[in-house]
Amino acid sequence: MSLVVADRTVADPSPRVLYAVPRSSWTPPAVTELVGVSDHIVRLRASCAAVGPLPRRVAITGETGTGKGLVARLLHQYSARAGPFIQRGAGETAPSLLQDELFGHVRGAFTGATERRVGLLEAADGGTLFLDELQDLSTEVQRALLLFLDGHGFAPQGTYRRIQPEVRLISAAQRPLGELVEEGLLRRDLLYRLRQVTIVLRPLRERPEDVGPIAESVLRRHPGRGPDGRGAMLSARTLALLERHPWPGNVRELAAAVDTAAWMALGGETIEPEHLPEWFFEEMGECPRPSVAGESGLEAALRATSGNVAAAARRMGVCSKTVRRRIASGGLDLAAIRREGSGSARCGGRLQSAGGGTNAAGQSAQ
Repeated sequence: MSLVVADRTVADPSPRVLYAVPRSSWTPPAVTELVGVSDHIVRLRASCAAVGPLPRRVAITGETGTGKGLVARLLHQYSARAGPFIQRGAGETAPSLLQDELFGHVRGAFTGATERRVGLLEAADGGTLFLDELQDLSTEVQRALLLFLDGHGFAPQGTYRRIQPEVRLISAAQRPLGELVEEGLLRRDLLYRLRQVTIVLRPLRERPEDVGPIAESVLRRHPGRGPDGRGAMLSARTLALLERHPWPGNVRELAAAVDTAAWMALGGETIEPEHLPEWFFEEMGECPRPSVAGESGLEAALRATSGNVAAAARRMGVCSKTVRRRIASGGLDLAAIRREGSGSARCGGRLQSAGGGTNAAGQSAQ
């Protein structure tokens, strides 16, 4: 059976402490469920529920941060398998050590092997092993996996006794497995055994309607929420920016940006664009984030500089590109501000001239 799920599928910088969050127990909130309203997410939920109970191996592909590990865990939960769910990235361990980590060894297998080591495949007996980053598997590990998946079991290092634990293998890679085969990174015969079922995860930039629900999900679990459970919410301007962002790191990157913004807005009612991290705007190819001043602050800076964009940008601590973008988005009439500034300057010049004459007359009288 082969199923392909693929779409055509700071603000106030004062150091006030509102309530303490122990750093030792705090980690940025992660998205722990399939959140979203797009057709892709709706179909993905249904696919996980349908494929989960099947005794089939699954290959998941998707860019970094799209939730491959989350989907693998959901498949395990739907399977009702009694054994554990174990996750390992092939790139997390040196190639020379990964084979030992997967298949284990017996005591005395080599110098320093003072006790038996149970490999991950054996430890996952009755459960699921999620093996990520397939492109990093060495040739030796691929050969051993191929024999295991063909029903020949494996022998831990240091013994000839082969074992065959009952494990469901879920694998993942950031690119289509066919591309890995073409580049010589994955054996073709191993590919055929891994992709009994294939699930393809779309990047977040292709489903912007999911950005808002994911951000709200992160905020609901944010440790910066007050004792009453309330916390800052996204403003309409902030949500619009989040939906326009390309998100090369996908859901993981969105969660990090919202987490940072929530801390920056601590004590406020809304999360504004100025609370977003600097890298957010750099990835969009824009200047650093706006200053904490809103549109009224921008207008004041422009009036104070008679509509001089460069001078207003220096006054606000941002670049001219940001000022021009905010003028356009805020609907400010820059020409009118310049005309008012020009008129004030001429009026001020006449007053200064008159004042100078009076002062001279006074000095003469003295």
